Amino acid sequence: MIKYVSSSNLMVTSGPPIPVFVDHSPAKNAGSLSPPYNLKKILKYIILTPCLKLTHRNILACFILSFMFTSEALAYFWEKELEESPQVVERKLKEDSVSLSKDTLSHLLIAEIAGQRDELSLSSSEYLKLAKKTKESSIAKRATQIALYAADLKSASAAARIWASASPNDIEAQHILTILLLKTNQERETLTPLHRALIISTGPGMPVLQFSQFIEQIVLEVPGQSEALDATLQKLKKKMKENKEVLLAIATRALSRGEWQEAREAAQQVLSADPLHAEAVFLKARSYLGQNNIAEALSVLSHNSEKLQSHYGIQTLYAKTLLKISDFKRAEVQYTQLLKQYPHDINLLLGMTLIKIEQGQFSAAEKWIQQAGEEQPSHPVLKFYKGYLAQKRGQDAVALKQYLSLLEENKMFVVAIQASVVLGRQKKFNEALALLDSITTADDAETVQLIITKASLYRGINQSQEALTLLNTAIKNYPEYPELLYTRALVSEKLGDLEQVEQDFKMLLKFNPMDVEILNALGYVLADKTDRYEEALEFIHKAFQQKPNDPSVLDSMGWVHYRLKRLEEALGYLKKAYQMAPQPEIAGHLGEVLWVMGQKTEANSVWKKALQHDPENVILKATIQKWKTL
Repeated sequence: MIKYVSSSNLMVTSGPPIPVFVDHSPAKNAGSLSPPYNLKKILKYIILTPCLKLTHRNILACFILSFMFTSEALAYFWEKELEESPQVVERKLKEDSVSLSKDTLSHLLIAEIAGQRDELSLSSSEYLKLAKKTKESSIAKRATQIALYAADLKSASAAARIWASASPNDIEAQHILTILLLKTNQERETLTPLHRALIISTGPGMPVLQFSQFIEQIVLEVPGQSEALDATLQKLKKKMKENKEVLLAIATRALSRGEWQEAREAAQQVLSADPLHAEAVFLKARSYLGQNNIAEALSVLSHNSEKLQSHYGIQTLYAKTLLKISDFKRAEVQYTQLLKQYPHDINLLLGMTLIKIEQGQFSAAEKWIQQAGEEQPSHPVLKFYKGYLAQKRGQDAVALKQYLSLLEENKMFVVAIQASVVLGRQKKFNEALALLDSITTADDAETVQLIITKASLYRGINQSQEALTLLNTAIKNYPEYPELLYTRALVSEKLGDLEQVEQDFKMLLKFNPMDVEILNALGYVLADKTDRYEEALEFIHKAFQQKPNDPSVLDSMGWVHYRLKRLEEALGYLKKAYQMAPQPEIAGHLGEVLWVMGQKTEANSVWKKALQHDPENVILKATIQKWKTL
């Protein structure tokens, strides 16, 4: 029996559904800061703090000005539980080297009072004047904040230049300056703050964030300037003589654009100098996965180095990749090891949930769902797997209700795919197709899965020619996705084009000569549609050697032996297959063999039970009709 990519099993070539739900809330925008008028902080750092540094002759004047500003000033200054002692404040002030004259203090007061009165233009103007005059970091930062709040990007950019120059080791200053330069079309000047950010992120002590993360955060805040940012990264690469952090940033950016080869080359440059650089290994593996090259990705990820084995990102990606190819045994080993280190990690708990669902261990899956729910009861993936578990149990109504509830919150791709699968099983093909037309795909992999799902639904409504047209176009556009060939072979088989079926299956075997699904499918087609039984047995036997307990393979073994008139052997394989998976097609085969062997009562019993489960199954009904009318 072929495992059809259909409404009953859509994930045969692309693995089980592994949803990734992204927080689509808008990134914080540098131009949308909350009002920077925290009164106590203003008094403490802008008015009261400088008073501690003034000469005795000016202290009284300073406090009078402060009192004129607000009566809260003295009350706050003399508050017993100060956040910081005057000595600490004075030390900070010395570090900032702030020196305020009477004229400067006057401008500060004007700027702050203007801000309190919502006269943002005046406040921004006064602060920018002060920043230019004093070149002080704290004043320039304040000027930047107020100009941003006033939506005055030009003034904010000017103030941020002073701030970044005065505080070359302040990552926030370099971050905001880069954003402002990009927003004001001064992208050519971004090299300096990016260079500084690189030095900060690779300097002594714990960096605030990796340089690649710094770049990605800027892309989120200024998405329209990503090309300019990438160009600057290339300049920085030349300037820094292929610095590791720059290369990693370039690889990360290339991955986000789907430029897998560029990403891999940048990561490999790092690995050439440092073969065990964990981040580079992680990025290289992702570049292979982006091209659907699972074998190479697994080769990169399965490194036995202790350093790499302890890297969370590498190990979780390895576990997910094993899930993708339905290698549940090895995936379970990986997830078990990871859960020993991170027992409360929701993603690991959900990974184990999926493994148990796919292994048919539904009670165990429920326990993992319960454990994950204790960590994050409202997690959307948790809701999805509750639906998926119901779907696997044949509780389509429960599954569909869960999926549709999730889709009301967001048109999430994997949820829509599985909802369409359930609708297809309920023969609601038009509803399923309408649902798929309402969602958008994030990358080529999702687009391919969408096409496969649509093709399956077209087959369900006897529109195989439309499915074939869709797949032919997709194979030209996405030649690196072999699952499209698999699906086309299934459609061609229904159309009776056995030459195309054999051609596609044999092409797939060139990619992976020991692929169980393809060996079994090709062998079954040859056994069922031709008289090349010995050749069919050869393919199916290779699949059986690898998966002797797979119901589909057992069914194929039984069917090819039936074609070879080895009825006793056929009956043994088919009975075992039916016990493991009482599916209509297996029931049809088993009943046919029983009927031919003269056990008609047993055959009728098998067929009747199968019809009760799926009364509209075309293959089963045709089998029964063929033998009962003879």
